[in-house]
Amino acid sequence: MVNDAKKTQADQKAQLLRFLQWQSTPGVNLVQNETDAVACCLSLGTRDLYSILDNFGSTALALACRWGMQQLAQVILTTAALTQERSAYVNKPNDMGWTPLLLAAQNGHHLICEDLLLAQADPNLPTEGTRLSALALAASYGHVNTVKLLLDLEWTRPPMNRAHPWMLSSDGRSALHFVRERLQSKLRLAGDADAEALDNYGILKPQRTELPEDYNNIERMLIHSMRVVPPPPGFEAQVQDEYLDVGTWHQILEELDLLRKKPARKTLHRR
Repeated sequence: MVNDAKKTQADQKAQLLRFLQWQSTPGVNLVQNETDAVACCLSLGTRDLYSILDNFGSTALALACRWGMQQLAQVILTTAALTQERSAYVNKPNDMGWTPLLLAAQNGHHLICEDLLLAQADPNLPTEGTRLSALALAASYGHVNTVKLLLDLEWTRPPMNRAHPWMLSSDGRSALHFVRERLQSKLRLAGDADAEALDNYGILKPQRTELPEDYNNIERMLIHSMRVVPPPPGFEAQVQDEYLDVGTWHQILEELDLLRKKPARKTLHRR
């Protein structure tokens, strides 16, 4: 009977992975697939559910976040696990160094991002190597709602649970740099076959947005946040070796200083 139980668990785990790898199966209904995945998930214990990994080391939660399966992600996040165990699972990267929050932010699933943040996902945990943050990914892809959520401009979450606007990628670029590169580009439609990638990270042109309005809004949010949140200690020394030589950081820092020093407008009172 023990062997039969183990075989049943193995079959259920394999079945859940098949539901989460739906793109490889043509003609699959995503809504029905998620419903079946939820039913399969509910039949598994927390330990079995947390142990499920695909060939790239992605957890069931990471795959659900990637495909925008919010209901499935909520079921996984509400399993009967200890707080520390759940926190470690929520922030577990796959073999490429991508966490569930990074995958959800890249694809603009802001409701899933909100659930992940409530489950203590680290908003400042970057990808390995390239060190792309969730904020940089969401901003680069033009996901306004996700950027607004990550920045938490109204400060509804603790500081450690808010995205830091000054975080840099491995080559010294911030989310604001990526956004301004989008604005400067002439990519108007996602389906432009002649358009090339904007950078060597493989962050391609946006899939769900058109230029430039969304990027203008994101730029305004980032500048506002950078005016309020000071750069981390040693920030200037860090960018000195990375991106400052190009002059971009000089321009941004001068702009922010001008904004800070700009005198308040005098209100004219009518007599």
